[in-house]
Amino acid sequence: MKLFCALIGALCISGAHSLPVSGSPDPLNPNIQTLHQFPKGAWVENLAVRQNGALLVTRLDVPELWQIDPVFDPINSTPLHPSGNARLIYRFPGATGLMGIAGVNANSSDHDRYAVTAVNFSLMTFTAIPSSSSVWLVDLTSEKNDVHVEKIADIPEAGVLSDITNLDILGNMLISDSTAGCIWKLNVNTKEYGRFLCDDTMKPLPAAGLPVGLNGMKTLTNVAIDRASGATRSVFNQLAAKLTVDNFAVDYAGNIWAAGNPTNTVTVIGKDNKVVWTIGSKNSSALAGITALAWRSRTDGPLYGTTCGGVIAPVNGTFTEGGKVVAIQIWGLAGVN
Repeated sequence: MKLFCALIGALCISGAHSLPVSGSPDPLNPNIQTLHQFPKGAWVENLAVRQNGALLVTRLDVPELWQIDPVFDPINSTPLHPSGNARLIYRFPGATGLMGIAGVNANSSDHDRYAVTAVNFSLMTFTAIPSSSSVWLVDLTSEKNDVHVEKIADIPEAGVLSDITNLDILGNMLISDSTAGCIWKLNVNTKEYGRFLCDDTMKPLPAAGLPVGLNGMKTLTNVAIDRASGATRSVFNQLAAKLTVDNFAVDYAGNIWAAGNPTNTVTVIGKDNKVVWTIGSKNSSALAGITALAWRSRTDGPLYGTTCGGVIAPVNGTFTEGGKVVAIQIWGLAGVN
């Protein structure tokens, strides 16, 4: 039976059998460039990189999907149009915000279609309206730049649907449920869905300040899971503890680049549970409320990021700003290039 492996990141990572992150991290000071900044109050939650290099970003404060077109100077790699390169792709009805986004791989030739999770979620209380989560399909394959959007499914049994990732080429997607500590499986072709995997390690911690457990999710090589049933073939291996992680990206060498949201940092976790580098700081606005990360490609920089503007934990206790999209220039580091 074919197996796949999942690496799961939670906003608060801890467990009775987990190991703390070890090692003294070296600070890393790459050039961080703002590609686009939204008005104050905007929360940019997640992103996906299109094949043409454009970025699709979701906003949690409003139910909007935006496209950012990064254009860099070929000589010094600085953005040429840092403020005028954004356009609204679609505003989703019946929701207050968007969470995750991922490319759909429903057949061998599928490209430029994306699944998006939509919620009715309060940023004031960090709670969702019950039975309000849904998943949508955004089709950008038109040569005329037309946008076709349709709802795949409402999932009223879910708590808060957050990140979404591909499972296979049959149209199956995995979706994290941040309040229930479960992963849902949804087929974009048949629109059938069901609980795929639930585990206590993915539930919110009772002592946590926010009622959020499982959040970011990538299909990698950590926990062997039966693709059909969701049954695990091994124990959950926790790669890091005592870290605040909103979402993450993985380079081709297997290093984890974790977005720390309230810490305003990106933490790079290497092998043996060791923190290799940290980017940013709690007192810096460069990555204020960093929410998600994505590579331009797994083998090439830059590393793109989205932010909420420090809403959860204001910089220096007072400063917040509009959420933004940034490029972290880290060519030649770790598994990049």
